[in-house]
Amino acid sequence: MTTDLRNPYNVYHDSTLASIAYFNGKRIVRDHLDNLYFEIIPASSCSAADLLNLDRLTPISKLSKQEQADIREFVKDID
Repeated sequence: MTTDLRNPYNVYHDSTLASIAYFNGKRIVRDHLDNLYFEIIPASSCSAADLLNLDRLTPISKLSKQEQADIREFVKDID
């Protein structure tokens, strides 16, 4: 019996994504079109060098309107 243990997901990092902030327990990520995403992650596990892909991220539109506004205000001056 042969078992293939290779990971079927060969794209680990999307270079159009950038980790730009950490806000209330969430990593905030921006893509090349200025769309914002988040990932719930402990601050101690969050690094600027982490590999990012859309499979792990959720659009901030899934958050409450108030939290979306707070995030947009928090990251507005980040290039």
